[in-house]
Amino acid sequence: AAFQAADELRRIQRLCQWLGRSGGPIVQLDALGREIWQQSPAFQPLRQLIERLLVTYDWGQALIAVNGILKPIFDRLWFEHLVGVAERHHDEVLEKTLSSLGDDGRWHEAWFSELSQLALTSDAGNAAAAARTVDEFRPLVAQAVQALLPAFGRLLGDEGARAYVWRELDVALDAHLGHAGLVAQANEEARDGQPG
Repeated sequence: AAFQAADELRRIQRLCQWLGRSGGPIVQLDALGREIWQQSPAFQPLRQLIERLLVTYDWGQALIAVNGILKPIFDRLWFEHLVGVAERHHDEVLEKTLSSLGDDGRWHEAWFSELSQLALTSDAGNAAAAARTVDEFRPLVAQAVQALLPAFGRLLGDEGARAYVWRELDVALDAHLGHAGLVAQANEEARDGQPG
């Protein structure tokens, strides 16, 4: 987790360096970014979700919501789908930067999956708590992504292409949750009639 935190700081640094290459004054870029984050309807579901996670004091719930659901979807959006956009726009620096940061994201998913599997097998109570967290936060993450995709305009294609991107992200999240042992547990509890 500590190495992941360092990777997240590196992501911010690299993306800020790329933005700095745009030639626009940093103060103006910062003000525009802040305005979009605080005012744009496309960003409000994501903003509300992040604010909620900032006050989620149950460590396990926060870990599953962030590393199990939110981060894998956004990592794929930014570090896989936008790599193609950078490539189509011949921005080799951004393409290589995003690809490298995507490698970090795959490692983050791997360590989380190992930890999740260990937690699920070490204490029977963890499975029900994890399933509740997935059930609670997955729809919120889906809402945030679906609200955000139109903000990319035609960068990701038309409405049909954006719907395809969403389906790919959702399928990838299913695979990630399955590898972490979280989807199978939720499905098993639903079959057993236990609360999820």
